[in-house]
Amino acid sequence: IDIEDRKRAEEALRESEERFRTMADTAPVMIWVSGADKLCTYFNQQWLDFTGRTLEEELGNGWAKGVHPDDYERCLRTYNEAFDRREPFRMEYRMCRSDGQFRWIYDTAVPRFSPGKEFLGYIGSCIDITKAKRAEEKIRQSEAELRQLIDVIPQQVAVFDADWSPLFANQREREYTGLTIEEMQSKDAVARIVHPDDVAKLASMRERALLDSA
Repeated sequence: IDIEDRKRAEEALRESEERFRTMADTAPVMIWVSGADKLCTYFNQQWLDFTGRTLEEELGNGWAKGVHPDDYERCLRTYNEAFDRREPFRMEYRMCRSDGQFRWIYDTAVPRFSPGKEFLGYIGSCIDITKAKRAEEKIRQSEAELRQLIDVIPQQVAVFDADWSPLFANQREREYTGLTIEEMQSKDAVARIVHPDDVAKLASMRERALLDSA
């Protein structure tokens, strides 16, 4: 009876694993699975299509060979520290695609536990975020170019957040007030650059501006 029960349990496990692999291989994201020893035991078809490598090449620590050299240490450190703490983790790194191009990957992983709370390893999913990273870089470049442009105009320009804390002040504004951005963010900044008779008026203008923008 024990032998038959064991056989049925093993068969049920094989069927469960087969269903998982079928689902994982048709998922629109890259999926990986590791054991409790930190070595990867499975990569779905999306991952293999992306890297252009075989499952055998990726298993264990083989997948790490595709990580960009500049991201390698940070990537493995995040991976290992999360394993040691048994905590979920997220990270971004560049992975070599099958055509030789490095693409930015967003990797999200969670620990796996048995019904008896035994730690089994991790399962993770990855998506290609290269387009988003390039868009972010273009925005940063545009902002930097805009700041440079605003810095050379003769008018005073300052940008404040909802709490009236300065986010940016052009060179003309800094030269006129004699304050740096950090000094402008201090509690006594208004008292240092605004005449006492105008402080209340300035506060009223600020309140109206916030109400108009709400």
